[in-house]
Amino acid sequence: MSDFSRFRSAFNGFSRTDVVNYIEETSAAHQKAIEQLEGEKQQLMQENDHLLAKNARLTTELADLKAAQEKLKEEDLPFLCESAAAD
Repeated sequence: MSDFSRFRSAFNGFSRTDVVNYIEETSAAHQKAIEQLEGEKQQLMQENDHLLAKNARLTTELADLKAAQEKLKEEDLPFLCESAAAD
């Protein structure tokens, strides 16, 4: 997990300066990764909102078209029955 070879030995453990520098570097890299992931999260949330709105719009449009289709079927049904009887 951790590479302790980068820390110089000191009396009773590792060099305090090396350890502090390592923690600061690791913390900075971690913070940068968090910021990048937060940016990606925001972008994906915006894309999701856009797609949800588009889905709602298309669902409404589909329902309207189905209703119009049913209305046309009802309007054409008597006409089709009359033309079938005339044949």
